[in-house]
Amino acid sequence: DLIDQMAASTVPVIDIAPLFGDDVDAIRALAHTWDESLQKFGFAIIVGHNISDSVFDALYTSAKSFFHQPSDVKLRAAIDPTRYGPGGYVGKGVEAVGRSTGDKTAALDIIENFVFNTGAREPAAAVSQLPAPFATAAQAYWAELDVLLRKLMELSALALGLEPNFFEAAYRTPSNFLKISNYPAPTQEERLTPRYGAHTDYQCFTILRQDPHYHARTGGLEVLDAGTWVACPLIPGSLIVNTGDLMQRWTNDRWVSNVHRVAPCGVDDEVSERTVFVFFTGPSPDTVVAPLPTCGSPKHAPIKAADHLEMKIARSNPKTNGDQVI
Repeated sequence: DLIDQMAASTVPVIDIAPLFGDDVDAIRALAHTWDESLQKFGFAIIVGHNISDSVFDALYTSAKSFFHQPSDVKLRAAIDPTRYGPGGYVGKGVEAVGRSTGDKTAALDIIENFVFNTGAREPAAAVSQLPAPFATAAQAYWAELDVLLRKLMELSALALGLEPNFFEAAYRTPSNFLKISNYPAPTQEERLTPRYGAHTDYQCFTILRQDPHYHARTGGLEVLDAGTWVACPLIPGSLIVNTGDLMQRWTNDRWVSNVHRVAPCGVDDEVSERTVFVFFTGPSPDTVVAPLPTCGSPKHAPIKAADHLEMKIARSNPKTNGDQVI
């Protein structure tokens, strides 16, 4: 049952409900747990997050309808069909996330995406091509995630020994993206490679909602733990939060940006399509990120948030950055 799943999970499971109350001692204890989890693992499964099931369900249904359309219809919602990054629809075999780590031989990912920017309200050609319910559902989900993100930044400030509003100025116009990723049911050949290559995330926090209807034993999210790939369990209603590279840098390596992947599918496992919802978050693009004063002697030079993100995205686009496509 749920209690057993939570107890058995290697990835820490944290109830963040105290964040939405006024029990100071409970919030302080939560901040300590948050700090421990991100120092040791860089990942946490959170419950009690106040994201409504109905808002997520509406987005899930709309996303499935979009991805089940013919390829030529989906491509009308592409901003640049040759690369990942600008937003809109990105077809299968374009992105190679493993190359963002510097591995120029990492395989192309067996995935298609739709990426919303700026609250899913941008007047982009891509969004104008979407069925109306899809964009509306994305806007509603984004709005709830934005509230959650601000709570998580307050929690993080407390965990790092800072004032609760420390990150507020940097997040006035945050650099957030909602990436909805669809993993089609694999061919026999595709079962032999990871569905999404081993990588770390680029920005500060990633907030992931797994596919609630994907129950195969293989082909799901895995996190690296002491050199071993550990499955991240599907706990109903939960979200997964992990630290990205920019947050590791901001915390002077106190919090770890951990390596993760979407695992290969078992040769004999009955594996279905899998759709996940990934909210990438970071500070305003012009924010200069330097190691925090509470995190020891600086190990990293300051860097502008936008420059850091652009560098990582460029590496993940082998067809447009000059890398050989393997």
